[in-house]
Amino acid sequence: MTVHALDGLQEREVELPAIGSITRMTASPMSDHVYYGFDSYTHPTSIYHADLSVQSEQVFLKPEISGFDADRYAVKRHSTPARTARESRCLSFTERD
Repeated sequence: MTVHALDGLQEREVELPAIGSITRMTASPMSDHVYYGFDSYTHPTSIYHADLSVQSEQVFLKPEISGFDADRYAVKRHSTPARTARESRCLSFTERD
Protein backbone atom coordinates (compact mmCIF):
# COMPACT_ATOMS: atom_id res chain seq x y z
CA MET A 1 0.00 0.00 0.00
CA THR A 2 1.35 3.45 -0.86
CA VAL A 3 0.86 6.56 1.30
CA HIS A 4 0.57 9.87 -0.57
CA ALA A 5 0.56 13.42 0.80
CA LEU A 6 -2.44 15.66 0.11
CA ASP A 7 -0.50 17.23 -2.78
CA GLY A 8 -0.25 13.77 -4.40
CA LEU A 9 3.44 13.12 -3.79
CA GLN A 10 4.32 9.60 -2.68
CA GLU A 11 5.57 9.51 0.92
CA ARG A 12 6.22 5.83 1.67
CA GLU A 13 5.16 2.22 1.27
CA VAL A 14 3.25 0.30 3.95
CA GLU A 15 4.07 -3.40 3.93
CA LEU A 16 0.97 -5.57 4.04
CA PRO A 17 0.97 -8.76 6.14
CA ALA A 18 0.61 -11.12 3.15
CA ILE A 19 -0.53 -11.32 -0.47
CA GLY A 20 -4.11 -10.12 -0.23
CA SER A 21 -6.56 -7.24 -0.56
CA ILE A 22 -7.43 -4.06 1.26
CA THR A 23 -11.17 -4.31 1.76
CA ARG A 24 -12.08 -0.98 3.38
CA MET A 25 -10.30 2.22 4.34
CA THR A 26 -11.40 4.99 6.70
CA ALA A 27 -9.47 8.21 7.21
CA SER A 28 -9.89 11.94 7.63
CA PRO A 29 -7.77 14.62 5.94
CA MET A 30 -7.50 16.31 9.36
CA SER A 31 -5.99 13.25 11.09
CA ASP A 32 -2.89 11.07 10.79
CA HIS A 33 -4.89 7.95 11.75
CA VAL A 34 -6.10 5.46 9.14
CA TYR A 35 -8.09 2.26 9.65
CA TYR A 36 -8.21 -0.37 6.91
CA GLY A 37 -9.46 -3.90 6.44
CA PHE A 38 -7.15 -6.54 5.03
CA ASP A 39 -7.84 -10.13 4.01
CA SER A 40 -6.12 -12.86 2.06
CA TYR A 41 -6.61 -16.49 1.11
CA THR A 42 -5.24 -17.60 4.48
CA HIS A 43 -6.17 -14.65 6.75
CA PRO A 44 -9.77 -13.63 7.51
CA THR A 45 -10.58 -9.92 7.32
CA SER A 46 -8.73 -8.04 10.06
CA ILE A 47 -8.84 -4.32 10.84
CA TYR A 48 -5.52 -2.47 11.05
CA HIS A 49 -4.72 0.94 12.52
CA ALA A 50 -1.96 3.06 10.99
CA ASP A 51 -0.60 6.19 12.65
CA LEU A 52 1.05 8.03 9.77
CA SER A 53 2.73 10.61 12.03
CA VAL A 54 4.99 7.94 13.56
CA GLN A 55 4.84 5.46 10.66
CA SER A 56 3.43 2.55 12.64
CA GLU A 57 0.81 -0.06 11.82
CA GLN A 58 -0.80 -2.54 14.19
CA VAL A 59 -3.69 -4.98 14.31
CA PHE A 60 -6.78 -3.27 15.72
CA LEU A 61 -9.26 -6.17 15.46
CA LYS A 62 -8.54 -9.75 14.35
CA PRO A 63 -11.01 -12.66 14.43
CA GLU A 64 -9.84 -15.88 16.04
CA ILE A 65 -10.78 -19.10 14.25
CA SER A 66 -10.53 -22.12 16.51
CA GLY A 67 -8.19 -24.81 15.17
CA PHE A 68 -6.89 -22.78 12.21
CA ASP A 69 -3.34 -21.38 12.13
CA ALA A 70 -2.79 -19.20 9.04
CA ASP A 71 0.97 -19.13 9.67
CA ARG A 72 1.12 -22.85 8.74
CA TYR A 73 0.43 -21.94 5.09
CA ALA A 74 2.23 -19.92 2.43
CA VAL A 75 0.73 -18.16 -0.58
CA LYS A 76 3.07 -17.35 -3.47
CA ARG A 77 2.44 -15.35 -6.64
CA HIS A 78 3.77 -16.79 -9.91
CA SER A 79 3.97 -15.57 -13.50
CA THR A 80 4.10 -18.06 -16.32
CA PRO A 81 4.59 -17.65 -20.07
CA ALA A 82 1.40 -17.66 -22.10
CA ARG A 83 0.59 -18.17 -25.78
CA THR A 84 -0.57 -14.56 -26.06
CA ALA A 85 1.45 -11.41 -25.45
CA ARG A 86 0.31 -11.33 -21.82
CA GLU A 87 1.84 -13.48 -19.14
CA SER A 88 -0.39 -15.65 -17.01
CA ARG A 89 -0.46 -14.98 -13.26
CA CYS A 90 -1.47 -17.48 -10.61
CA LEU A 91 -1.21 -18.17 -6.89
CA SER A 92 -0.05 -21.35 -5.19
CA PHE A 93 -0.84 -22.49 -1.66
CA THR A 94 1.54 -24.70 0.29
CA GLU A 95 1.92 -25.87 3.84
CA ARG A 96 5.07 -24.52 5.48
CA ASP A 97 7.63 -26.97 6.84
